[in-house]
Amino acid sequence: HKFGNVYFLIISTIMYLGEKTPLYVGTIKAFSTLGLLMMMMSVTAAMCLYDDYRRKVADAEINATETAYVKSGKEDRKSWDKVKVGDILVIRRDEEMPADVVPLYCTGEGGNCYVSTANLDGETNLKLKTAPSATQALLQGPGPLQDGWDPIPHLARVSGLIRAEAPSANIHDFNGSMEVDDAKPESLGVKQLLMRGTVLRNTNMCVGMVVYTGADTRMVRNSRPAPLKQSSLEKITNNAMVIILLAQGLFALTSAWAHCSGLESLKGHWYLYPQKILLPEMVGWWLTFFTLYSNLMPISLYPTVEFCNAFQSYFITNDRKMFYKQKGFNNDAGFGAKARSSNLCQELGQVNYIFSDKTGTLTQNDMELKRVSIAGRKFGTFGDDVPAPGFNG
Repeated sequence: HKFGNVYFLIISTIMYLGEKTPLYVGTIKAFSTLGLLMMMMSVTAAMCLYDDYRRKVADAEINATETAYVKSGKEDRKSWDKVKVGDILVIRRDEEMPADVVPLYCTGEGGNCYVSTANLDGETNLKLKTAPSATQALLQGPGPLQDGWDPIPHLARVSGLIRAEAPSANIHDFNGSMEVDDAKPESLGVKQLLMRGTVLRNTNMCVGMVVYTGADTRMVRNSRPAPLKQSSLEKITNNAMVIILLAQGLFALTSAWAHCSGLESLKGHWYLYPQKILLPEMVGWWLTFFTLYSNLMPISLYPTVEFCNAFQSYFITNDRKMFYKQKGFNNDAGFGAKARSSNLCQELGQVNYIFSDKTGTLTQNDMELKRVSIAGRKFGTFGDDVPAPGFNG
C-alpha cells in the first residue's frame, strides 16, 4: 500500500547488519531510520484507528435506533440491536426496516404497501409488497378504509407458523410458507419480504414478523468488507519513490565503482585503508554508499500527508457552508458533510466532471418555477435579465 514503509524497513535492516556485523562498512546507525519509520507508521496507524472509531460510532448510532414492536398486546419500543426473530414490529410511513420482516397486515388497499429499495440496489422506484391474505383478512378493519384502524389489539386472535428458507444473499428471491390456524399453508415469495434497509413509503402502517436479523439479513449478506482505498496522490508518491530508489541505486553503483577503482592506492596509508569486509568489495561498498544516499528518500513525506489529510477532513466536517438544515429533515437537527475516509480528501480537488442519470439525487426532485413565457410575454427572472412583471421565482 505504501512503498515508503517497505523501503525504510529494508534500509533499516541493511544498516543494522552493517552496524553489528563485518559484512560491509556501516556508517549510519539503524535506530536513526528505524525510529522515524516507527513514528511514521504510528501516525498512519493512529489515523486508521480514528477512521475505524468513527465507523464504530456510526454503527452504534444505527444499532441504537428505536423501532416499535408489540409486547403483551401493546405497542412498545426497543433498539435495533435487541430485535429478535419472531418479534412483531410496527413500521410506519418513512421508517426503515430494522430486520427482514414478513408483513402480516398493511394499511394499503388489499394489504399492499410500497417500499424504497435505494439502500439495497440503488433504484429509486418503489417496489410493491403484499401481506399474506390469511393474516390480512384477520387483522383488517370492518370497513374498506384502514387508516383509522388499529390491528395491534387483534393480534392475539392470530395463531400460526412461518417457515422460511435458510439465510441467503439473493434479494430477488424468497421461499417460505405460512400456516394460520388450521387453514391450508400459504406460500410466501419475495413480495412478502420487507428487507432490512428498505423504507416504507406511501403506506401509513405495516405490521410484520421478523424472520432474519443481524448477519442473516439480505442487506448484511450482500455487504462486502471495506476496501483499502488509495488516493491518486499516494499512487503518484509511490511511483516517485520507485524512481528515487532507482536513482539511489545508480548513484551508489557509480560511487562504489569509483571507490573500488582507487582502492589499491589506499593500501599504503594505514589511516585511510578501511577494515576488511566479508562481502565482495564491489557489493560491500555498494551497500555502504546505498545507505549513505538513503537521505534522498523523503521519510517525512508520509506523516506530513497524513497530518494534512487529518486537518482537511476536520475542516470538511465542520464547514458551515456544507451544512444542510431544513425543517422536518433529520429531526430538524441538520446534516453536515462527513469525511468517512481521511486519506481521500484530496480527491475532491481533482473532480472535473460529474456524470449522473439520476437528477433527483442532486435536486431531490424539488424544483421551483423561475421563468415562464405566456403568449410571448415573459414572467419571472433568470440570470442577469431585468425583472419582468410577475413572480420573482
